[in-house]
Amino acid sequence: MDMDRSSPPSPLDDLYWQDEILQVMYWLLGEGFADKVTVPDLRRFLEAEPAVLTHNLVYLSATGLLFRPGDAYALTDGGKEEAKRRFTDEFRPFLGRSGHGECSEDCWCNDPDHAGEACPSTVHHTSLAS
Repeated sequence: MDMDRSSPPSPLDDLYWQDEILQVMYWLLGEGFADKVTVPDLRRFLEAEPAVLTHNLVYLSATGLLFRPGDAYALTDGGKEEAKRRFTDEFRPFLGRSGHGECSEDCWCNDPDHAGEACPSTVHHTSLAS
C-alpha cells in the first residue's frame, strides 16, 4: 500500500497497516523469532515509513492490543487473539490443522516418550537483534 506523503492517512490506510502489523507480530511470535518489536524490526518486513508504523503502533496500544515493554511493542493477550484471527483469516488456505505457532494433537510433544520436554511450537525468543 503506497501512501501519498502529502496527505494524512485515510482510515483504510490505517486499517491496512494495523492488520499488517498484527499479522507480522503474530508470525514473529509464533515462529519464536520475537515477542516484542520496534519500528526498525517491523521495517524489515513491512515497506512503510517509520511515521506510519509509529502512528499505528500507538493506536494499537491505545486500543489495548499492544503494550510497551521499554522501547518496543508487544501483543497483549487480547492482541494475540486478534492477531491470531487476522493471521488465520489471511493464511487459512496455507495453514495445517493447528494455528500458527501451535502444535496439533499428533505433535511429538504429546507423545509420552517426550513428556516434560518443551514443544518447539511454543518456544519464543525476545528480540530480533542479532
